[in-house]
Amino acid sequence: MLKITLRNSAGLPAAGEQITLTWLGGEENIFTGFKPEKGAGYADFVMNAETEYALSLPASNTRLSGLLAPACTDENGQTYPGGITLEFSQP
Repeated sequence: MLKITLRNSAGLPAAGEQITLTWLGGEENIFTGFKPEKGAGYADFVMNAETEYALSLPASNTRLSGLLAPACTDENGQTYPGGITLEFSQP
């Protein structure tokens, strides 16, 4: 799971902001604010463990690439895909 939180320049949650995720052969736009119980500036996306993603915030010209779900290990030594949490604040 990719969890993203956006805050405006006043430090308040930024609802209704577009986030574009791209990967080889695909693209999806998600928006903050669709899960108000997690916060107005929150959005999430289910990542495929074997796929590398790039994230763009069109409103601020921000782009991150090379996002991969990390491999985690449970107490029995079994591996499973982990998640990434990102927080962005507008200047």
